[in-house]
Amino acid sequence: MKLNDRDKHSDYDRYVYSSRYAKAIRDIELPADPSLEDVHAAAKHVDSLDSLDAEECVSVDGILLVHDFLTEQEEEDLVKKIDKKEWMISQSGRRKQDYGPRVNFKQKKVKMDRFEGMPEYTDVILEKMEAASAKKLGEFQPFELCNLEYVSDRLSAIEMHFDDSWIWGNRLIRQVFFTNTFRGFKTLHLNLLNNCVLTFTNDEKRLVVYVALPRRTLVCMADEVRYQWKHGVLSQHVRGRRIALTMREPSPAFQRTSVMLPKENVEGTEVRSDGSDEDEPMLTEADIKRITCINFIKRELQPKFKRFLSQMENQKRVELAQMMFKTLFAFESSIENETRSIYGEEVNEELLHEFFRAAGQILFSAEVISEFIDLLSRVLKFSYVLFGSIQNSDKRHVSFRRKALLLERISACIHMITEKDHYNVRPKVCMEAMRIACKAIVADLVRRACEEPFEQSLLDTLTQRVSGLTKWAIRLCLKYELQQLDNELKASMEKNVVDLITKQIFNLVIVDYPESGDLIDDLRYCMQNNGGYGRSKLTETLASEVERRLLHVGVGTRDILQGYASAVDCLRRLDPTCVIMQHICSIIRAYIKQRPDTVRSIITYITGEKREELSEQLAKKRAAIVDEEDMAGVNDELIGGDDESEQNWRDWQPDPPDAIPGQSRRFRQNADVFNMLVSVYGSKELFVKEYRQLLAERLTKSWNRDPLFELRYLELLKLRFSEGELQQCEVMLKDMRDSDRIDRHVCNSLYSFQPFPISARIISAFFWPKIENEKFNLPDEMMYGLSVYGKGFETHKASRKLDWMTGVGCVEMDIELDGIIVSLAVAPAYAAVLTLFTKKGNAFGFDLLWRRIKETWTLNEMASVLEMDKRNVKKRLEWWQNSGIVAIATKSSDSESETWCLASANSKMDRLRGEYDVEDESSDEERGEDTAAVDALEQYWTYTRSYMANQEPLKPERLHTIFRMFASPGQQGPSLETVIAFLQRKVKQNLLTCSNGLYKVVKEASAH
Repeated sequence: MKLNDRDKHSDYDRYVYSSRYAKAIRDIELPADPSLEDVHAAAKHVDSLDSLDAEECVSVDGILLVHDFLTEQEEEDLVKKIDKKEWMISQSGRRKQDYGPRVNFKQKKVKMDRFEGMPEYTDVILEKMEAASAKKLGEFQPFELCNLEYVSDRLSAIEMHFDDSWIWGNRLIRQVFFTNTFRGFKTLHLNLLNNCVLTFTNDEKRLVVYVALPRRTLVCMADEVRYQWKHGVLSQHVRGRRIALTMREPSPAFQRTSVMLPKENVEGTEVRSDGSDEDEPMLTEADIKRITCINFIKRELQPKFKRFLSQMENQKRVELAQMMFKTLFAFESSIENETRSIYGEEVNEELLHEFFRAAGQILFSAEVISEFIDLLSRVLKFSYVLFGSIQNSDKRHVSFRRKALLLERISACIHMITEKDHYNVRPKVCMEAMRIACKAIVADLVRRACEEPFEQSLLDTLTQRVSGLTKWAIRLCLKYELQQLDNELKASMEKNVVDLITKQIFNLVIVDYPESGDLIDDLRYCMQNNGGYGRSKLTETLASEVERRLLHVGVGTRDILQGYASAVDCLRRLDPTCVIMQHICSIIRAYIKQRPDTVRSIITYITGEKREELSEQLAKKRAAIVDEEDMAGVNDELIGGDDESEQNWRDWQPDPPDAIPGQSRRFRQNADVFNMLVSVYGSKELFVKEYRQLLAERLTKSWNRDPLFELRYLELLKLRFSEGELQQCEVMLKDMRDSDRIDRHVCNSLYSFQPFPISARIISAFFWPKIENEKFNLPDEMMYGLSVYGKGFETHKASRKLDWMTGVGCVEMDIELDGIIVSLAVAPAYAAVLTLFTKKGNAFGFDLLWRRIKETWTLNEMASVLEMDKRNVKKRLEWWQNSGIVAIATKSSDSESETWCLASANSKMDRLRGEYDVEDESSDEERGEDTAAVDALEQYWTYTRSYMANQEPLKPERLHTIFRMFASPGQQGPSLETVIAFLQRKVKQNLLTCSNGLYKVVKEASAH
């Protein structure tokens, strides 16, 4: 209603329509220009009246209201389907969608060339209309459908008007939807609270009737209200978004051709009123025939096609391929038969192809296309398996002919679907099915390749196999589609490689490396070639597997260190930015710091087990080791890079998104196995100190001493440490060289006086770490030899005198039992214990060849003679017993009363042949727990506990510094290892807790 219309109708009598009484009831209290809320309140009031005053009522024949015509879900689905088609701008703030023939309203002519029918969703509406009122709404044949969108923000409205009667029939059907807000052209949010008002005016009777339309209300206008009452929608009666779906049936002049035609994914025809096409003819006989054929496809074939698709979903692949072929072929036959029955002798190939293509548009509608694509992709995947089987089959076998026939039928299906003289389905349908099938085939190829032993590069193998898809595609006439998917399939193959390798990443990185190096290279290529695809998942998977399989009490420290070293090397190879390596290694590092044997295990691993391998890494140019916490605020560019990074500076890439912000890039990338193992200590100083301690032990044991290697290794270490940090170690090696020189001089001067060869290690006590020297009595023969050597030294160095550390070093000896002789090197304490069971040889002809005699000793007797602790005597006796040299002569409940004697020769001595490394004096736990050094720290426990209670969790290095302050002048104080053992003792006593290498006091529970 226009503004001047409002003034025109302001003096009309105002009525509100009652759906309960199907009458319009006068309401004098209704304002002249009522709002939407006013009308709906008034309608609710009149519907609640128990009776009506006939003088206040007016009959408006022809209005039929069906409330809640659709359910909420049906409404939501319908609006989604409507919004799939583009909206066209219309008048008065509206947008529209038109389906139907083109109409020239001025000339009253219709053009049928673009009349291809109604959208699919009209079927649902027609069926529900039939169910709602078969008498009033049944057999409705829509000839035109117009969807109008109203939005309150645009003041959308439609002025008062009559619908044309020369073309449109008696009944007009309108379905109304609303949404609460309007957000652009696509709004899917539906609101149950919105309402609308349809306004009717009768100028002759000067009446205006307001019809309240709740949401999802169906309105049918016919008879009197259709021809004598104007209708419209005022802008003030629209809230949010409103969609009015209006269907019109043809007038009697058009009744003979009023068939509903299928239309799917084809633009609707706009209703025109521009006066064009004046000479367009009315419907011809050819138009009617064409409409009849299309109606057959719509009514007869489309429902069957939907049923067949539903049945195909549950079929196995062979039956699915057979059923798809038979269905497509049978439908073409039905269309040909129906066309011939309608056109008779007029049928030609071009006409048949036209209706085949029309059937393709109708049958393969948007409603079923996704379902069909899934089925077609299954058939294509099966055809690849079939093609491969045929290639490897004997052509003379009966199964070959069956497979070839089935593959031929699948090829025929593709031909019928895609060719222009058949269904001519949109190219994107076959392309999408081909994409799904090929990706599944590639995924299966990758899975199979990963399960096979690798004889060459995995990517090379997969590239060869994926290239085999070309022959299969040519056989199905899909080579073009495969070529279009080439890059996408390559990316899919690489992503599948990443996904599958990620599942076994723990074994590849921790267990199998470096044998898995080629596979790691393939993984790196695939990830880099796809923008880092799978990077975060790989990191999460590896971190989880490391925590589950590596970091638990059942895995030894050495195995963890081996895994740690493998992770460093492998992840540097996988990720040159070293971000993944730093993340995984930080997890291992945080765990392994809590183990008491970690420090010693690392230094042994670096300088012992892996020294040859790590020597190669040390020789590479790397930046000097810098503690990570010292890097805060330091310019990253000041750190030198390695040779490789400097040579490849043109290939520089920014850090990946998962890099820790602020972390030094060069510091991270300069890390190798050596640097990462040293980082476990937390500081360089701790590593140097522990290395100095282990170097001292190795240099004082002749059975594994290699000064030349130690010197070369030290020179390599100096490349990673700053000037002076390894100075004490240099002095220690210098002492070894000086000792060799003095040895040669002394031995040459005392050659005729020495009872046996002696090689002394003369050390500078100030530069060497504290060496534990156990005090006990050596055999007289050995003491005599040391005395002779000492006099020779004093002759050479007149101002100096030797202070022998008899508990350090080794004794190289031959042992003969019952004719069996073995040679080995043992610590002096072990040799002293064994000499008690031997004859005392001639002091001047002593060659340390002991022979068996019949003599027994008790534990107390040996401890007394040797002045050695009983526990140490017992431990060394047990070692000789395990070696098959001594045995228990008389057993007793009291171990101190047992007697020991030399054993008879047995098989245990076989393992002593050649050089035999004596077990260390004590295990790590015994060395930490069962020593006087740890017990000595107990006197400081009260102070230590009070100090730690008032501090944040502390590192053992901090407490080590404090304990050293307690040492007497001239003493070094406890070692770091002793402090850690002491702290671990308190952890076991539940007095301290340890987390990530930090110790804190356990708070006592308060009393209640």
